[in-house]
Amino acid sequence: MNEIVAFNYIKAQRADEYLYFMRQIHIEKIVRPGGWGAAFIYPKSLRLFHDTSSLRSCSHFSSVITNRFEAPIFLGGVSRIRLEDEENGLDSIQPIVRESNGHFWTFVQSGDLKINDNVCSDRFKSVGNSVGEKIFCRLMDVIANALHELGGIKAASPYALATCIAEETTSLTEYGEFNYALTNGKLLFIHSHSGLYQKEDKFGVVFASRPASRENWQRIEPNTLLVVQDGKIVEVLPTHGRRMSEPGEAIGCEGGDDALYLTWKDLINKSDDYDFDPNCG
Repeated sequence: MNEIVAFNYIKAQRADEYLYFMRQIHIEKIVRPGGWGAAFIYPKSLRLFHDTSSLRSCSHFSSVITNRFEAPIFLGGVSRIRLEDEENGLDSIQPIVRESNGHFWTFVQSGDLKINDNVCSDRFKSVGNSVGEKIFCRLMDVIANALHELGGIKAASPYALATCIAEETTSLTEYGEFNYALTNGKLLFIHSHSGLYQKEDKFGVVFASRPASRENWQRIEPNTLLVVQDGKIVEVLPTHGRRMSEPGEAIGCEGGDDALYLTWKDLINKSDDYDFDPNCG
């Protein structure tokens, strides 16, 4: 299972700001050390990082901080299970990527899906046997067919494409909890099945599995598909999956002390609190 983090900003932001935010989620008491992944996404390209170690260590983390590159869209996934405990091992690290008709699609999901052999794709093949891979390939199959019928990515309106995605998402929620973030570098699709959270600011909008700071977060209504473009929510569509139980309350840092919640600026300015050494790795 992953903790989801997704950003869609009006203009590119520094990569280290995204990772500091995601790193706070990884130090929460509820999260066991596991792998993590990060995708820094541009309209026509992306940078993808997968690491089997905890974000407390800093192999890829330090290289990203040092390079100081920027990106307008970010997807992150933090594993809540040690990889040695995960049946599919490295297959389970997200985000994951596929190319279709000259565009990269990137995906990260959270939930407890129990799929069967009916969830498959004729066009896209999963890498390994993880649920995330199989679900993503199924979604990509639907997206590719929809874009063909809609006249291609340039001709398809966000609403028309989202309608097709929402229909398939409703079908997939019958297999269990299915929260996800999906992007083609221009549009960001967010599905809240059990209630993800969002936070808007002057730069754009942030989504997460749970509020990771004491800043103002809003819970997204369950069974909702959002379409985000250029830092703004442009479409809101219902899905019709079975209702899931309410998520747990927001949690603080280790020890549960609410005083230890961090604001966005705290994460950037007080990174020393996390024993981060930019020269390690």
